[in-house]
Amino acid sequence: MPIIKACTLSELGDPDARPVEVGDLEVLVVRSGGQLYACQRYCTHEEFPLEFGQVHDNVLRCTYHGAEFDLNSGAVLRLPATEGLRLFPVRVVGDEVLVELPDA
Repeated sequence: MPIIKACTLSELGDPDARPVEVGDLEVLVVRSGGQLYACQRYCTHEEFPLEFGQVHDNVLRCTYHGAEFDLNSGAVLRLPATEGLRLFPVRVVGDEVLVELPDA
């Protein structure tokens, strides 16, 4: 699986959600409680950009209809979404936030 630099730690607040293009994918890099996550950028309910949502206690809330997702598992925590988020492995090397992408 390819590993691609998404951003730097110094670019992210806490909490923060930053959209990035990683390879051919639009990914949301999220920092919450000192933890880093990477997930698909758009809500599974109505494809609203999740970077406009709120992040609290490792939960990402879409501002469009209020769907909530667990950033540890991608699972839906609150309707109206019924499909979980796709997650991607994240690692930090120095100040670089790296995201592992699926094979093409």
